[in-house]
Amino acid sequence: MLKNLFSNDVFETEGAAIGEHWQPLSPTYGSQKAKRYPGKGILEKTGTMRNGFLTLVRPDMAQVWNQVEYFKYHQSNAPRTRLPRRVMMALDERGKIAVVKIFHNYFQAVVANRAANFL
Repeated sequence: MLKNLFSNDVFETEGAAIGEHWQPLSPTYGSQKAKRYPGKGILEKTGTMRNGFLTLVRPDMAQVWNQVEYFKYHQSNAPRTRLPRRVMMALDERGKIAVVKIFHNYFQAVVANRAANFL
């Protein structure tokens, strides 16, 4: 769910899907990019960043991260002079509730399964 959110919804809505609206491209750069990479959105020249999300899921944890080296510069809270912050990984309240619900349902199923095996 999170990988899909970060790699699809966030890019399609330019951050709005997680409540982090991305700053638009500068008019000059936007014009250059439209000519060189027609139809590509913000942070999507080649699709490398969008496709860089990976997951690791185990019974007791789940991780989602982006393997692209320059991802951290867009995500970072560091003071900025040129590169605007464009957050790709964050959870709004609705997202947090969805994640908790997934884990809650999983652990309820585990407990019910153990109880059934015990009886």
